[in-house]
Amino acid sequence: MDEHIFCNDVVDPQLTGVLLQSPNPEDPPLRLHYKFKILVQDGAAQKFCLAIKGDSGSKFCVKCKNAICIRSEVQASENDEEDDDTSTAKYTRKSQLQFATDPEVLESWQRMEQRFLSETPQNFAKWEQATGFSFSSQALLGSTKLRPFLEPVSCYMHDWMHGVVANGTLNIVGYLFLQAMQQQGLQSWSSFRDYLGFWVLPAAFKKACPDLPSLFDSKRVDSCKKSSKLKMQASELLCIGPILSHFASTACAGAVDQRPCKALVAMVFFLDLLTCVVHGCVRATDLDKAAERALGLVVESGWQASMVKKFHWMLHYGDSLSKHGCLIPCFAMERKHKQLTKIGTPIKNMKAYEKAVLEEVVSDQLFNLRQPGRFDMSCRLLSESCKASRAMQELLAQHGVTAGQASICRTLKLAGGGSVSTGDVVLLKLQAVLACGILLANFDNGQTHSIVKFLDFHKRLADAAEWKEAHDNTAHVVSSSAIICAVTYSKSSDVYRTLLPYNARQLLA
Repeated sequence: MDEHIFCNDVVDPQLTGVLLQSPNPEDPPLRLHYKFKILVQDGAAQKFCLAIKGDSGSKFCVKCKNAICIRSEVQASENDEEDDDTSTAKYTRKSQLQFATDPEVLESWQRMEQRFLSETPQNFAKWEQATGFSFSSQALLGSTKLRPFLEPVSCYMHDWMHGVVANGTLNIVGYLFLQAMQQQGLQSWSSFRDYLGFWVLPAAFKKACPDLPSLFDSKRVDSCKKSSKLKMQASELLCIGPILSHFASTACAGAVDQRPCKALVAMVFFLDLLTCVVHGCVRATDLDKAAERALGLVVESGWQASMVKKFHWMLHYGDSLSKHGCLIPCFAMERKHKQLTKIGTPIKNMKAYEKAVLEEVVSDQLFNLRQPGRFDMSCRLLSESCKASRAMQELLAQHGVTAGQASICRTLKLAGGGSVSTGDVVLLKLQAVLACGILLANFDNGQTHSIVKFLDFHKRLADAAEWKEAHDNTAHVVSSSAIICAVTYSKSSDVYRTLLPYNARQLLA
């Protein structure tokens, strides 16, 4: 398939490109030029496509020449599974790494091709272990036609979803932090479970975590302790990560040894940077500095034995951001699994199963792509067919809006991605100043607007801000494009404490 796409005798993808006709005959055609640039997959798929061993190889990183981990046969047999890997990451600073180049990796593969024909199977297996390759003529690098198009180092983009929040570095550091606090007598597991009960997630996050304290009930805590990591979904860890960081810097401020707290806060901050890359406010150097700080604090905390290979990935996210200007996690691809299962399970035609599933999936995807507004990335209502409740009609009438003259929807899609819903506490950028309020309504009468009850700024914290309810209790109509995001918050009396994402903290600096 890849050879047909990139090595076609009829079409040169880079020179002539492909001429695409629009469904609308009045629209001009589009000429598409493309090249093999980024390979975005989880670790297992990367290993399959590029025929590399990954964590199980002595040379475990295709991007580095000196990232070597030599284990005995006993250690190797005990650590076959990725989740059981306990090898120590030896490098905590980017300056310690020797980077490989695309030509060097391609030349190494060509030498392996020659050894495959001359070496005994036993000797060749040792070469595979040493070089980090799992040689296969069916791999992308095995195609002599594709090889001129491939850049195995440049195209390799580590997936931060699996690297940090899906059996990743934060799962491990979060567990080690809670255990360290428990050993200092703070009853951290039960305290954090109770602490979660004080926090309210945005409506969009509640779908992933409808009951925060249940994530740390006795059964799930036992599972965490058995596996020595926080056992939860990536979406769940994204929700509780900032809360856990705030817990470390506030509730655990009295701990005698503050190194575990600092390591946890640094790891969550690194995750915060990764999630804010899409907003254009994070540079590659920011990621590198945050990674080095987090890795250094993990070592200072004495957790070297728990630093699996995914800790090494932290030093490479900045590479991809610098090279490609983006970081693409695998969240969307993981969601595709559910669509495949939904379509593939009912199909009973076993003789042509693969073809039947492929046809159904492609048809379903094409149907979805043809829906109106599918590629509309502007700030807009999620739906224009929502009905207004009596209370909503009264609220709109107070601001001179008649329900019949405007489209109304509880949920608002944001231009930068994500959504907010009525009842959420939201952050807004008004004349370059950060504001906060409670979202009461969204409507579109030619332009998209929201009704917000503003909160008064009270105090700035390291990763949060406090706001007080305004005395006038008046709601205001604002342009919906001013809304940055919905935030996690806790409320005590008339004070709201909101956790601030990295892109919002800069507005309060």
